[in-house]
Amino acid sequence: MNKYYDEIPYIRAIACMMVVLVHVSGNSYEGPYFADNWSLYINQFSRLGTPVFAVVSGFLLFHSVNGRFFQFGRFLRSRTTKIVIPFVIWSFVYLGVRAYLGEDVFPNVRQSMKYFLLGTAQYHLYFIVTVIQFYLLFPLLQLIKNRRIMLGVLVVSLSINYWWFQKGDISLFSDPVNTIFNHQSFIFYWIAYFMMGSVLQLYYPEIKAVCSKYKYWIAIAFIGMITLAFYEIEQGKLFASSRVENLLYIPIWLLFLLMVFPFVNKNTTVTTTLRVIGNYSMGIYLVHPLVITIIDQWYTLRPLVSYQLVVVFLLVMILSMLLIRVILWLPFSSYMIPVGKNKSKGG
Repeated sequence: MNKYYDEIPYIRAIACMMVVLVHVSGNSYEGPYFADNWSLYINQFSRLGTPVFAVVSGFLLFHSVNGRFFQFGRFLRSRTTKIVIPFVIWSFVYLGVRAYLGEDVFPNVRQSMKYFLLGTAQYHLYFIVTVIQFYLLFPLLQLIKNRRIMLGVLVVSLSINYWWFQKGDISLFSDPVNTIFNHQSFIFYWIAYFMMGSVLQLYYPEIKAVCSKYKYWIAIAFIGMITLAFYEIEQGKLFASSRVENLLYIPIWLLFLLMVFPFVNKNTTVTTTLRVIGNYSMGIYLVHPLVITIIDQWYTLRPLVSYQLVVVFLLVMILSMLLIRVILWLPFSSYMIPVGKNKSKGG
């Protein structure tokens, strides 16, 4: 039976909201400074959301083949329908919006190719390219069935990630190859997070037991992480979503979310809301920059201070979900918006 994990939509919802917060709080940024320190803190801490998305993607992919035969044709059709086609469609949507706003979006062939090779049609689409690259690796990775070997692969991936952060720009024989390897969408900037998802899936009962038994130590580790994160955040210095420190922060953040979930799960309203957001998370990820752009055209958002940021964030979340509902009424909407199945525990 295909086991359902209540915690995954919850974690995915948190990650989704953090990503939206990053992009909404970007309207508080008047380089090199944010409008106020709270907007800065929200923007920088929320950048943990994208790596968590990678962990969840890895978790769900490995869960999809756990205990069953891997069918390459089915996998290819599924990923093409759920990710590749929506990526192409929304790339053209955002390029159309940019052209409408007066930008020359197709100045040359090379620039046009970058939109789809690097995900530069809009500022958030690079991560979809990263996910697609992981899909290309997955048919090989899924051959690993031994949990200890997968732990070893995680260690190797952490080493690769760490080295890739430290290496500086790669210069090879080809400028196009150099551009791909050095771009933030390249899989080696993210591979450890996907492999964390695989290990989380394979060791899920043990990890949940750790979260229950050592919740006070996890809380202390989380407080330490928050302290370190806020200590290093300062005006005039921006961090990327994928960086060396996050290789430590993400496991702590995930353990904390898993530890807190039983308490959150006691509130039916909160749990239901998070489950809906989690199921809509990929759709929200795809459409929310369009919603932000529309709001900005109607009412200039810059510069947002922290209390305005919260209001705009809630508005963007609500409008994004409403837009998704409208799109889901359209024919062939599944090619535009991948939506998770609405299951419940034991379902």
